[in-house]
Order: sequence, then C-alpha cells, then structure tokens
Amino acid sequence: MKTLKLVLCAALSCCAINLANAQQQVQVSFENLQPSDGFYLTPVFAGFHDGSFDIFDAGTAASQSLELVAEDGMFGMLQSDFTANGAGQQGFYTSPGGFAGAPLFDPGESVSQVFSLDTNSRYLNFAAMLLPTNDNFIGNDLALEILDAAGAFTGNQTIDFTLNDVYDAGTEDNTATGLPFSPVGGTDTPTVGGVISSIDPAADLAVFDGLATANGTNINLASALSAPVLRLTITAVPEPSSLALFGVCGLAAVLRRRR
Repeated sequence: MKTLKLVLCAALSCCAINLANAQQQVQVSFENLQPSDGFYLTPVFAGFHDGSFDIFDAGTAASQSLELVAEDGMFGMLQSDFTANGAGQQGFYTSPGGFAGAPLFDPGESVSQVFSLDTNSRYLNFAAMLLPTNDNFIGNDLALEILDAAGAFTGNQTIDFTLNDVYDAGTEDNTATGLPFSPVGGTDTPTVGGVISSIDPAADLAVFDGLATANGTNINLASALSAPVLRLTITAVPEPSSLALFGVCGLAAVLRRRR
C-alpha cells in the first residue's frame, strides 16, 4: 500500500505541474444575430495578445489596414500587422454557410474556434465589416480581458453588440455605391479625411434601407434596428490534464475508502 501511495503522490504532483504549465483552452464564438432582412458581416478577425496590440482608437484617423477592412472586407494587412507585433495569436472566422462566392456571416450564422491562451494572448480585439455599407465596421476599441495577469480565466462571457456599437471608419462617404458584395453599381466613393466615430444607426444607415444584397434580400432598416448585430461568446474548455487529475483524485478516494 505504501508503494501505491507513493505512485499516487507522484502522479498527483505531475498533474499539478502540468496544470500549472498548461495553457487555458477557450472557445470563442461569433454569431450574426440580425434578422433575415438585416445586415451581413464579413469574416471576423480575432487577435489575442498581451495588451500591446490595438486595431483602432475612436477619434483618430483609421490606419491603412483598418481602412481595407472597413471599406473592402480585406484583412491581409491587418493580419500582417498583428504578426509583426510579435505577441499572441490570431484567428480568422469564415462562415461556410455564407452565400456563394464569399464566406460571409449571413444573419443567423455562427462559427466557433478553440484557442490555447496564456499571458501572451490574454486580451482579445476583433473586427469585421458591416455589409452592405461603405466603411462601417464593428469591433472593440478597448481590449477584452480573457485571462488575468496570472493567466487565470476571468470567466465565461456573452456580449451582444448592436448597431449602436458600429463604427464609421471616416474614410468614405455613405452613398450606397461602390459597395463590396453588393449588386449596386457605381464607382468607389471619394476618400474623406475623417476620424473613426460611433454611428447613429437610424440616421447613418438610412441610405441602405431597401438596398438589395448579393444574397437576394433587401435591407429592412427598421427590422435590423430591432436586433443585435453580433454576439461574442467566450467559454472555458476543460483541459485534458484537469480530467486526468480528477481521475487520479477519484482513484485515491476509492483506495482510502477501502482501507
């Protein structure tokens, strides 16, 4: 029995070390909550970092990488910027159910990914273009803390973003012409030297009311205003090392009862 106890103690110690060194498994989901005649979203960029990365700051001019996201739904430069920053990891969410030709987030679609996070990737910033618009996007100006400074999970979170949380990149006028993923004709609108600002959905999105989308729907602004546009859900995923520890602890408890 003494030998078995020593083996169990060694196993428990090993599991404790593994837990201390393990990364936190976290599932992060994005869902378009708009009605069927509401707005679409491009793929979603998610950057997990140590606090040193920033996609945008409201009240300042948009970077070139954000302009490409907000105007054209192009994420290559933003992904390169994140890689050059050096810390953390990034995810890119596409919706396999998006309309033919583009993996967009249609209303009602959701995608989840699991990440292994540590103190170098404990904050989240994300961004996606709102479609069909000229230069409107949704994202979080302030980074969202997922792990604390010690690497502990801060808790499950579900956050709904409404059209009031949408930003105007300040780089194009909202004219409903030259839009990506839209059958509307016209040329690109002139670049304007504005700054990133929150929008007034009823006023600033009025130009898109009734607009036909590439998926064959028409934007119903009143319907769109009644629902959130994006849900972000963050949940912890049990780690294999945790399950192993529970198993060893259970075995130890059984042996104690049998003595």
